[in-house]
Amino acid sequence: MGASRELRARIDSVEETRKITNAMRLIATARLRWAAGKLEGTAPYFRALREQMLPAIRSGCGGEEDKNEKEAPSGPPGLLVIGAERGMAGAFNTNVMQEALGIWKRSPETRIFVVGDRGRRFLQSRGVPVEAEGCFPGGRPDMAQARRICTLLLDRFDRGEIGALRLLYTHMKTRLDLELCSSQLLPLTGAGDGEARRETPFEFVPGRGAVLEDLIPAVLSGYVYCALLSSYGAEQSARVQAMESATRNADALLDKLELALRRERQAAVTREITEVSAGALARRQETES
Repeated sequence: MGASRELRARIDSVEETRKITNAMRLIATARLRWAAGKLEGTAPYFRALREQMLPAIRSGCGGEEDKNEKEAPSGPPGLLVIGAERGMAGAFNTNVMQEALGIWKRSPETRIFVVGDRGRRFLQSRGVPVEAEGCFPGGRPDMAQARRICTLLLDRFDRGEIGALRLLYTHMKTRLDLELCSSQLLPLTGAGDGEARRETPFEFVPGRGAVLEDLIPAVLSGYVYCALLSSYGAEQSARVQAMESATRNADALLDKLELALRRERQAAVTREITEVSAGALARRQETES
């Protein structure tokens, strides 16, 4: 009876765990659907904006100096890493943070900015000096958050505290196809990401400096916002897969436990029958003697 009681308790525990993992799978699926819809609706706009505006930002017309035109940034390199706010998403957070850790080990002077509490703790636990002011909460992204991130990074860039700034995040190509993506954010004059540099004449009204002062934050904010959405969707996709695997494992474990419980019940019944039969046999033998 003791073994049966333990098996029932274990079955109840696994069933409760299965309910939790299944609920988390459903929640992550809904969040993934939201992120995919948002990304599908916003990414083409910001991609087109970036493609159209970068030639204007890189243009040297007008004779005005621009802080973004520094070809050899004097400050240390910067890295913006987008990770997860919570766990239970498989290897999603570990993959991107291990890549960030490798970048820091190759270049220890790199200043690290992190989105997501889980990623921040991962790097700090391994001795990486994460920028305290540059830690941002993860969760569902919005444009306001992207603007706050870009305002801080542009301010650091303007003051020369960071030079070339790169972005590292997990790109959601499809709901099941995730890949690490790295791209240059600052300076915008470089022909990064495989783009060919184009010399196109532009006329700036009222002036190049005034136009770029509004244009650069807009382009960067849109690019970072799309990266936040893509990373958030990738996180939810990884969580869906992890919770589906956990639910399947719980189902398999329940099958094994229920089989063990049935066998224990059969053994208990067999023992009772054996005891009754032995008692009856002993009584009969006593009567006959």
